[in-house]
Amino acid sequence: MSVFVLDSSVAVKWVLSEAGTPKALAFLDEVRKDAHQIIAPDVFATEIAHVLTKAERKKLIPVGDAVKHIFDILADGPDLRPFMPLLPRAIDIRRPESL
Repeated sequence: MSVFVLDSSVAVKWVLSEAGTPKALAFLDEVRKDAHQIIAPDVFATEIAHVLTKAERKKLIPVGDAVKHIFDILADGPDLRPFMPLLPRAIDIRRPESL
């Protein structure tokens, strides 16, 4: 079993139809079959809430659907981990010399 750090932009594609949605849904299907373990920083829920409430304001989804979608994502979502201990390593990974 592989362990993946789930980005909120991928998880949102599980409930919003946009570019990359088919690939994101295929990944979710693999997660549901226990082919992968997913983890995410504990700010994950806040990030998806931001995207989904913005989608409501833009009338991309009906008002009230954001809450439903948040809980749908979290039902299949990752094991949430504190992000602060991971922050220095995340910065190191994103430095230009590491790209």
